[in-house]
Amino acid sequence: MSIQKRDDGVQFVVQAYRQALSSRKKSLIIQELSLLSNQQGSYVYLSKQNNNKWTAVFSEQPGYLLGESMWYFFGQPENLIFCEALPDSEYILLVVVRENQIYCDLKITGNRLRAELLPLIMDQRQYKVVVSGDVTLSDNLQYGKFTLPQELMSSFTRLDEPLFSRLPLLKSFQLQSLSNVLRSSHLNRVSRISKFALVGILLLLGGFWTLNSQEFKNTWLNRLGYYLANSDVSNTMNGLMTPSPLAQLNELATVVTHLYHVPGWQVTAIHFSHREYLIHFDHNKGKLATLAAWAKQNNYQYQLTKEGPKLLCHSNLHARAKSKLIYPIKTLLVFLMEQINRLLQVHDVKFEGMRQH
Repeated sequence: MSIQKRDDGVQFVVQAYRQALSSRKKSLIIQELSLLSNQQGSYVYLSKQNNNKWTAVFSEQPGYLLGESMWYFFGQPENLIFCEALPDSEYILLVVVRENQIYCDLKITGNRLRAELLPLIMDQRQYKVVVSGDVTLSDNLQYGKFTLPQELMSSFTRLDEPLFSRLPLLKSFQLQSLSNVLRSSHLNRVSRISKFALVGILLLLGGFWTLNSQEFKNTWLNRLGYYLANSDVSNTMNGLMTPSPLAQLNELATVVTHLYHVPGWQVTAIHFSHREYLIHFDHNKGKLATLAAWAKQNNYQYQLTKEGPKLLCHSNLHARAKSKLIYPIKTLLVFLMEQINRLLQVHDVKFEGMRQH
């Protein structure tokens, strides 16, 4: 996520975190919005696609959404490519809309424009293309510029003056606090009948709580803990905040190589838990005193147990920074198939389905 400010002080949010939500139950939508808001940013935009599907956008800073604002300005075409060179800068603004969804909104250097548009080359859709300023995208062959295939463009327009500095500000595309978003989208609205029903249920639960307090609390707290522990979003975010797998493998290889230098001892097992390596040894011809001295010299903790001597060392890896952007698996699969088709120059790669391992 980044912020692009205009001369009038208004700021637009670029490349914010986007997430598609789907559920028939409003309560589940609210729970997921709350969780994502804590992880991805407290400023939220929510758009309803149909009865059960929503698109949510999250940002750590307030402002207006660049992608949606540009798309609305051009009449919300089904497919759109817009790029504008920022004055006195090497950067350009790029907005791509694909099948009425924001495919990307970026602030990039001009030399990256071709690479960003390359995945669209094999697309069967036609795009409305609009450019502003000195960008490398053109509708005809010129030195230092590139063109898109004619069958990819339904139209090509070059604006006479910059759009970003005069882009209208729409309240509907302004990021707001989660509470305001829930209120305006009526997700937290409860009908009068539902309120009476809720009061009745609470009274019944209150009586049951009194009669079976401990058992009731244990059961429902366990269920709540299970839900939180098994939430897809929670598991994904927790997994991405661990040290990277490659760094873990490199550190393990270093530890194993280091242990080969222990005189007279052979490693039988290495256990990793709570950021610590616990190394088990099989006595060969070494002496306990030698192993203890080697451990002290190489900053290992020496332990002598009834199962034999063990060494303990701490991992020096740091958790990865919180991820700013997560793509749905289906989006990645579509992108992967497009890249394979482009590489092989065929159109035979198809997505058959997903299988969990």
